[in-house]
Amino acid sequence: MAYERTKSREPELNVLHSLLSSQHPDVVCLHGLMGVGKSALLEDFARLNDKRCCKIDCRSDGSVHRDKFRKSLKKRIQTAADDAVLLLDHLDCQPELETWLRCEFLLRTPHNTKMVFASRQPPHLSWMTNKSPHLRFRAIKLATLPTDHALAYLSSLGVEECAARTINSFALGHPTLLNILCADTRVLNVERYPPTELIHTLMRYFFASPEPPGLSGALECLSFLPRANEPALAYLAQQDECSQLYQTLCDHWSTETHHDGISLIPVLGNIINRQLQARDPERYQTLLHLSQQWQQLDCHWFDSGARQLKVNQHPIDLTPLEFGVLSILFHHQGAAVSRKLLLEHVWGIHFEGSSNVVDTIIVSLRRKLCDYAHCIETVRGVGYRLSV
Repeated sequence: MAYERTKSREPELNVLHSLLSSQHPDVVCLHGLMGVGKSALLEDFARLNDKRCCKIDCRSDGSVHRDKFRKSLKKRIQTAADDAVLLLDHLDCQPELETWLRCEFLLRTPHNTKMVFASRQPPHLSWMTNKSPHLRFRAIKLATLPTDHALAYLSSLGVEECAARTINSFALGHPTLLNILCADTRVLNVERYPPTELIHTLMRYFFASPEPPGLSGALECLSFLPRANEPALAYLAQQDECSQLYQTLCDHWSTETHHDGISLIPVLGNIINRQLQARDPERYQTLLHLSQQWQQLDCHWFDSGARQLKVNQHPIDLTPLEFGVLSILFHHQGAAVSRKLLLEHVWGIHFEGSSNVVDTIIVSLRRKLCDYAHCIETVRGVGYRLSV
């Protein structure tokens, strides 16, 4: 089992082994999702290089007073070998320690001292922008295991191939989930998903502290889409405007950013989606329906991520006002949208001009839509409706 685990992390182990050479990085940040294997990787590296490694768990050793912990850290380095490699696990438990290490500690330690710190959070940008010219830094994002490695790992635990594929279809290569699911024999009696009570356990594992109601609802929305931008989030959340919420999600530890939007880390999307299905079936069906609607619309002729129309295979750019109006119409797809609402949400609530500006944008959109112009319908005395 240890061999299979180590084999799956050979590229990352090779980077850590490069610390043993004076020609390679001085500091390595190992970051990634909870339970993805950061501690296990440090243990494997320390086991293979036990004479040079000094391992400190910031979760337990850091429970003492901050100043005492720092003094203890300095003392351990002083008593370690001259070419020691300092391994700091769970650095995210003491976020202020990262700044101290970068700005003070490393500047006062021997130049041949190397360090690896593991954290759920990516390294602070200052490691790359304000570093000492003599400090060589490297960051490694530890991902989940590839499918073939995950299946090999489960096989090393004695799990048959059919059951292993069932387990990994949900765990998606997440090492801790692989261990939890293969240890629970109930998982092997279901076609695809683990039991509901186990889902609740996994939710508590990843989300030990409850998220604010608005944020938890947004995470549920994200679990239905492979990618989500602002209009997509607004559509599923049934909100007219969600810029602040979207930015909060961009910075959230459970999401990944892409050129065309954000997404949940896949294994978390599985857990959140399954938990919602068990907890609130009605909301689950509503979001499922909305997500299917959005993906139909989003993949047809409106590329909200690129802010373009796609007509006859040709991309057509939208102005900010055209994009704003079309996004609102999509959000209220099938319903009449008043000129007043469009003025408030696209031009700003304090706009004092004539509502003819809305009509002008609609004319422009219809002209760009060509054969799809009929999708924007005029509702006399009210405004407009989008019918696709």
